[in-house]
This record gives sequence, C-alpha cells and structure tokens, in this order.
Amino acid sequence: MIREGVQWVCTINEPNLQPLMTKLHANDPEALAAWNGGPMPVPSEQEVADLIAAHRSATEVVHSVPGVKAGWTVSIADLQFDADGESAAREWFERYEGRFLRAARGDDFVGVQNYFRTTFDRNGLVPVGPVTFERRVKPSARHYSDLVRSRLRTN
Repeated sequence: MIREGVQWVCTINEPNLQPLMTKLHANDPEALAAWNGGPMPVPSEQEVADLIAAHRSATEVVHSVPGVKAGWTVSIADLQFDADGESAAREWFERYEGRFLRAARGDDFVGVQNYFRTTFDRNGLVPVGPVTFERRVKPSARHYSDLVRSRLRTN
C-alpha cells in the first residue's frame, strides 16, 4: 500500500549489493573477506536476473497508483584508474554496476549511493585492506566527500 502523498518509491535499495548481503548472512567466507576489504563476490546471472525481475514487478505495482514514480537506488563506486587499469575498471563496472544501471533505463528515476572509490592499476583492483573503525568514520585517501560529484560528472 502506498500512503497518500507519496510521490517517489524506490523498489529495491542497492540491488547490486544484495547478492553480497545474502552471502554475508550465510557466513560465506568470500563475502566475509569482501566485507573486510577484499574483492566482492561476483553476482550470478540468475541473481541479477531475479533482482531485475523483482524491480520490474514492483515498478508495475507502484505505477498502478496514479502519479507515483518508481525507480531503484544503485550503490556506485567512484572508479579511478590509470591507463593500465582502464580495462580492469571497465570489467569491474560491468560486473557490479553496469547491468543494474542499464536495467533502470525507462524508470522514472535512478538513485545513486556512493560510499567509496575503487582504484585500478596494471595489476587490476588495488586492495584497500581491512575495514577498521578509523576507515569507517574518518576521511582518508580512499574515502572522501567528493565522490558523487566526481562519479556523476564522468557518466
């Protein structure tokens, strides 16, 4: 049920992180390593297809209420790379963000949430190391406040 006066509805928050969260709840070692700074597990084609199908179904329900707009909010990283890291950055984007952003085409809006930047060099993804309290709450070389403006400017 959509409450009177609601004009914007997000169907799924951060769909591209849902496969990671599902694996975290199952204590999957790869997901636990990702939570602590390691590479994220790649969502399966089925997981992506199911999330997109759920979003489209929810969008239909939302649109059954006159005047209410629907979209979803995708977590995006500020991808930074040198000339040798561009290919790895493009692959990472496709794996974790591109499919979800393309699925938003035709939606009334797409929200973006950005918490970090991800860097690539000739060796691929540059590891960030373990997530500590300090890294979560204090700006550092990897966490900075200009993320969204930087990312939106380049896409």
